Amino acid sequence: MTENLCPADLVLVVTLQDLHTKKAYRYLSLLMGFSRLFEQLDVRVFVCSLEDEGQTWYNPCPFTFIRSREIIFHLDAYKSKTVFGRERMQVYSYLYLFEKNEKLCLLKRINYDNLMEVCQRALKKRYEIASKNLKKLVDIPEQY
Repeated sequence: MTENLCPADLVLVVTLQDLHTKKAYRYLSLLMGFSRLFEQLDVRVFVCSLEDEGQTWYNPCPFTFIRSREIIFHLDAYKSKTVFGRERMQVYSYLYLFEKNEKLCLLKRINYDNLMEVCQRALKKRYEIASKNLKKLVDIPEQY
């Protein structure tokens, strides 16, 4: 799924209904507060919504904005509801952490604690990769 977004191995996908409301501003502000940490952990962040990515609260923004109904459907981050007789699609505000094409976690609220959990999982994944490569970096054999 994430191969269309980015070849990086750790990707955070954030789904939002829109980018122009105060609620979106709160979520984007929270994400901006974590942007240096995401950069340190080498986690690419994609914000996926139903609106154009043109006018956002932050310019320039370190995140990639995507308008894609297909990705939202694929992630199952929506519900259909009828308002005054019209069918309307509501997008949930979710956090998805992927490693290559594998979903590592899904968090159904965007808040400080869940963003910390995403960062801790990303750090744990980075540690696992580093510990696997540790023996490859040593030039002396084990029996020495």
